[in-house]
Amino acid sequence: MPLLPGILASAQQAHISSGNFYLISSQTLSSLAASVSFSSIPSTYRSLQLRCQQNRSNATGSRDIYVQFNSDTGTNYTSHLIYGTGSAVSAVSSDAATYGTIFGATDPTGVGSFIMDISDYASTTKYKTMFALGGMVQTSTPTGYASINSAAWKNTAAITSITLTQQNYFVGSSQSIFSLYGVI
Repeated sequence: MPLLPGILASAQQAHISSGNFYLISSQTLSSLAASVSFSSIPSTYRSLQLRCQQNRSNATGSRDIYVQFNSDTGTNYTSHLIYGTGSAVSAVSSDAATYGTIFGATDPTGVGSFIMDISDYASTTKYKTMFALGGMVQTSTPTGYASINSAAWKNTAAITSITLTQQNYFVGSSQSIFSLYGVI
C-alpha cells in the first residue's frame, strides 16, 4: 500500500533530522572553578550530550567529577565506575549518593576529556540515566587513565539544569571547556 504524500514527507523529515547535534551552551573557564552549571535547558530534544575538555588542579584527594540535576542534593543518585591504566583496573559503585560520578581517576593533576550522554532527559515518567566515557593523562608522571561510567538520577522530573563539580577545581585560562548539546 503506497504511503500518502504527507506521511512520506513526515517520515523523510524524521529520518533526515535524526541524530543531529545542536549546541545549547558552551563555557570556557577563565579562572579556577569548583563547579560548572548549565541552566534553563530546553525540553525540545530527545537526549543531551555533554562534552568536556578539562584540566585539573594539583591538589591531593579524589579527582572524580560529580553531576547533579536540578540542584537536587538528596540521596537520589547511583553510579557505576570502571577506570584504570594499561596495567590496573578499579571498579566502584555507589547507591543513595547525593551526586552521580561521571568521571573517576586518582591522579593529582592532569588533562583529559569525557563525553556524557543523558537519555530521555525531558521525560516526566521515568528515572534519568547517563553514560560517560573519558580519558586523562596525568601531568606529573606519564600515566594515562580511561573511565567508563553509568549513573542514574532516581527522579522523574525533567532535567532543566546540570551542575558538574570537581573536588579540587577545574583549571581556567581556556584549559577547561564544557559544551552541552541537544540531540534530535
